Amino acid sequence: MLTSGTFNGATASGTIPSCVTASTQDVWYQFTATNATTSITVNPVNNFNIVLELFEGSCTGTAIACINTGGNGASEIYLNNNFVPGTVYFIRVASATSGVITNGFTICVQSFPQPSNDACANATSITPSNACNGPVVSFAGTTIDAPAPTCAAVASQDVWYSFVAPLSTMTVQLSGGNGVNHGFQVYEASCSGTVINCMSQAGTSATEIVNLTNLTVGTTYLIRVFNVNATLTTAANFVVCVYNNALNVSEVALADLRLYPNPVQTELTWTSPVDFNTYTIVNALGQTVQQGVLTAASLDVSNLPQGTYWIRLSDDTQSVVRPFVKK
Repeated sequence: MLTSGTFNGATASGTIPSCVTASTQDVWYQFTATNATTSITVNPVNNFNIVLELFEGSCTGTAIACINTGGNGASEIYLNNNFVPGTVYFIRVASATSGVITNGFTICVQSFPQPSNDACANATSITPSNACNGPVVSFAGTTIDAPAPTCAAVASQDVWYSFVAPLSTMTVQLSGGNGVNHGFQVYEASCSGTVINCMSQAGTSATEIVNLTNLTVGTTYLIRVFNVNATLTTAANFVVCVYNNALNVSEVALADLRLYPNPVQTELTWTSPVDFNTYTIVNALGQTVQQGVLTAASLDVSNLPQGTYWIRLSDDTQSVVRPFVKK
């Protein structure tokens, strides 16, 4: 919310802000953080030099930042993703002059909710297609997972996506947009799986694209989209997609097949446009442990020991493989 303020009648409290050499007036504001990513903007109404200073807990608490980079007439902005929700922060807005002024300003505190796919464990599923159709990526509210991407050591934010390979060759594309230098890294099978590619070559607002080969059909791959720079951004409007121009309608539909619940205890179920008629289950050693004819889109697996398995679902012309965990 935008709030108007003024230095009219204001005095100075204690020492001057740490990032200026002179200041005779200041006013104070406070807020309680609701999300880790928050921005604070102060904008001078007239042509004067304004200062933003931030403290945690109290007016004399831990000094978080002192911002005075723009000069006369410029806005000062502090954006970070290390705010602690529920903690009270105090903002000191000051003049950077030795004289007394009556100028006004505006101050805005904006909070950015953390997206669900900020963590790899909650990666957003992408359905591969025969053209570049995918979700819009936003870095607003995001943090960065460790370790850093192998091709961007100072990356500051990331979001995660996943896809199941319907063919052994697929193209991953991240379209350029909105002045952001972004890249992506592809992992095989899991968030800590083998890194099979990392792309961060094209620069600001440019498209990053790679043609992945030798993929294992039916295997899940993770895509980590990251902000290449150390400076945070809340910009969006670029797209990540997975495609192959040769992919047919049936393969697109099968790529979106999901097993549930997973992990499973008794009955394993799936949704698919195909009426599969046979199945085979293999264990982590590659041994066939269960197989037979299907009469429904579900299967009793209660007799399987706990562990990781793969199920192949087949009809007369095609098949699909998916992993599942028996608990």
